[in-house]
Amino acid sequence: VLALAIIATNSESKDVAQLALDYLAQIRLPLKNWFLRLKQPDGGFRMHFDGEVDVRATYTILCCAKLLNIAVDEMCDDKVVDYIRRCQTFEGGFGGEPGTEAHGGYAYCAIAALQLLNRISSIDIPALRGWLVRRQMAYEGGFQ
Repeated sequence: VLALAIIATNSESKDVAQLALDYLAQIRLPLKNWFLRLKQPDGGFRMHFDGEVDVRATYTILCCAKLLNIAVDEMCDDKVVDYIRRCQTFEGGFGGEPGTEAHGGYAYCAIAALQLLNRISSIDIPALRGWLVRRQMAYEGGFQ
């Protein structure tokens, strides 16, 4: 979906851009139905059938659903927000699943998903800020 959106908006060829848009229009409703089948009772989403349930999948599905304008209430309810919130660790970062170690990539997915839902305030922002600051290395200046 994301690659097609890039092609549709950045292609120099109007024909290629239109093909991408047409295909996105065709797959909207099947994707919506598939996304809803991937949603779990705890609010998280699976990456694919029989796949892992984690915050990456939750972010990816929300991102694609928002781009395609198919983000229905069942995809964006309080259970999703609660699932993401439960991924926040005692340190302030985010693990891929509730109860796992914090990681920068999962933190990005969690924060971006909450931003898409306009629910960023539902997490412990001061703890997140502290965790992020502690990731910056003094000597190298980069992040762990």
